[in-house]
Amino acid sequence: MKTLVALLNLNPLISFLFLSLSGKLKETTVARVSKASTLLQCVLAISLLVFWFRDGASPHEGLLFELNPHGNFNFPFFYLIDLYSIAGVSTITAIFLFVTHYSRYYMHRDPGYQRYFAILHLFLSGLTILMIAGNLELLFAGWDFLGISSFLLIGFYHHRLSAVRNSLIIFAIYRFSDLGLILDSWLKEYLFPEAHRFIMLQDVASSGALETIHPNLFLLVSFLFILSAVGKSAQFPFSFWLARAMEGPTSSSAIFYGALSLHAGTFLLIRTLPFWFFAPPARYAIFGIGLLTVIIAGITSQSQSNIKGRLAYAACFHVGLQFIELSLGFPKIALIHMVGHMFVRCYQFLISPAVVTYGLRAQNFATAQKIHTRDKLFFALPKKLQKSLYVFSLNEGYLEQILDRLFIFPFDWISACFSRFSSVLFFISLVFTQLVLSEAITHYSGYYSIYLEWLGALLMLLTCLSASGETRSIFNMWNSIGLSNFMLGLFILFATKGKFETSSLYFLSMFGFWLLGFGVLRYLFRNISEKHFSKYWAQSAVKPLASHLLLIAFLGISGFPLFPSFIAEDMVLDHLIGVQCPFVVVGVFVLMVNGITAARLYTRVCWGPTDTI
Repeated sequence: MKTLVALLNLNPLISFLFLSLSGKLKETTVARVSKASTLLQCVLAISLLVFWFRDGASPHEGLLFELNPHGNFNFPFFYLIDLYSIAGVSTITAIFLFVTHYSRYYMHRDPGYQRYFAILHLFLSGLTILMIAGNLELLFAGWDFLGISSFLLIGFYHHRLSAVRNSLIIFAIYRFSDLGLILDSWLKEYLFPEAHRFIMLQDVASSGALETIHPNLFLLVSFLFILSAVGKSAQFPFSFWLARAMEGPTSSSAIFYGALSLHAGTFLLIRTLPFWFFAPPARYAIFGIGLLTVIIAGITSQSQSNIKGRLAYAACFHVGLQFIELSLGFPKIALIHMVGHMFVRCYQFLISPAVVTYGLRAQNFATAQKIHTRDKLFFALPKKLQKSLYVFSLNEGYLEQILDRLFIFPFDWISACFSRFSSVLFFISLVFTQLVLSEAITHYSGYYSIYLEWLGALLMLLTCLSASGETRSIFNMWNSIGLSNFMLGLFILFATKGKFETSSLYFLSMFGFWLLGFGVLRYLFRNISEKHFSKYWAQSAVKPLASHLLLIAFLGISGFPLFPSFIAEDMVLDHLIGVQCPFVVVGVFVLMVNGITAARLYTRVCWGPTDTI
């Protein structure tokens, strides 16, 4: 079974790497590679199902492999095969087979045909990892695969400004939801190092050990899980992003946001149910979030002017119902609902172009049957209430405007203020580096060591904000991102009393990707005098190879799972366990914001309308 699990993960990943690293291939070659990989994935999924039933259909856990097993830090890859993972893998493999066959014809003669199938296999790899993950660290790796593949597919038609902007908005929401998972990984390791695997959560919960945790900490971990699930599954108050995710091809909308990716939050709550279910406020919160999503999505879907937007809010509606089912303690009912909804919604998205075509043709016949019918319940309401509900639904519950006013606008204003002092922050960072080195010489025995910790945390936060608010120069933004990551590594070096082996991989990987990005930017803008943020440069249409290298630099500095920076970031967070909690929150916040800032820089440089070049 261990070999089957390994092949299930490697098969789509190898297909992604082959399609990405190969030169320009013919459509027939791309289609054959994709078809062969998908059929092999189906065979592997069926074999896994047969072996699972042969072994008595009981939960089976194993260790795929472990990075650095004899060092101070190790990264274990545990898998868990049970009812939920079997149902998930079987469903996503079947749906992926249908969508791949559909896409071979739907994407015919599209300039991005090869790129589309490469991203599709990256998505399948991430979702497979997420479904069979046996611990939170491996689940987060799959979670990250979903995030970056969503970002790339929403911005698939990156010559359209709406696609570029919406891809960045959704990537930012995904990164914000990552905040909950990363902090949960740290807190769970700090509170229960013996329960770092999902199969052990049930044992810990049944033994009553959860009752020994401080109620506030227990509630915090539960709400962080909820935050991650809500952001990934487009639940209240993030319901508005799902309709904006329909910028990509219809086939990608079907498999990503209609069928599979949208249910990642539900699956996370199922996996962590033994933990949060024992916190009544968390259950009430999940029930309330699901109920509010059902109400808002149900109303909003009725006023959508396009079929994909209407289906998107209908999907939000059903995921909200799944949240309610989980809050009531029915995970198996939620699983059945999730699997059924995946198939139905995928089918509806795939036939949506045909439905629109039928509607357009029906308008040409005076005797054609009316497609839209009056909602008797809505028109039975008073006229003023009808108008209020209609305006409310057109504005999608005002959720985006509320979040902008409460969080985005203040954050942008603060970032813009600190970006004016980027030179001052750079000078202070040099002074801090000198102080840390002088403390290393004296073996950290100076009386001001405690103040240096707070100064380091403050500096990495301010440089992070400075990078986010930078609008004058692309190079200033990239350098500020690198400086912020350097300050985080220096802070860890100081907090661990000079244990360089814990920070060396982080320093080397971040410096390497920063240097790669800096070199690519110098190449792209070598003949351009004004390197500002007032326009989109659309360099992917002019210099695709350099744009791909900048994408690698952006993914590397953001800690994407395929790169060593992902392991380095996990090592950094692992060594923050013995540090004060505020420092951990600042460190995770810096990593998340730097990833969003790097994505913003990449979209400005490489994407956008070609007429802006």
